[in-house]
Amino acid sequence: MLLELTGDLPGAESILRTALLEDPSLPQISKNLADILYRNGRFEEAREAYERAAKLAPDLGDDLYFKLGNIAYKRRDTARARESWSQATSLNPGHELARANLDMLDMAQ
Repeated sequence: MLLELTGDLPGAESILRTALLEDPSLPQISKNLADILYRNGRFEEAREAYERAAKLAPDLGDDLYFKLGNIAYKRRDTARARESWSQATSLNPGHELARANLDMLDMAQ
């Protein structure tokens, strides 16, 4: 996280990938890697890492599902986006952006 905070995203990604090779059972490593990939617009790689984290720890956090919903929406997979944003609001009923995105989908129908 320190490397990420100081702006060394390639260094942070490298360390996270090494950590993932050493222990792929830790969901937070996949989540942190996914966050870096997401911020860099590498959405397909981010999706894979988020899904790996969610499989390991389904209650890891609303942010994970919010971002999975955003990625699905970018891919025009509105069913998956709805499912992910709904999961985000289940974990955190006060997640306003996820709720707004669900409302947007409802209005588009």
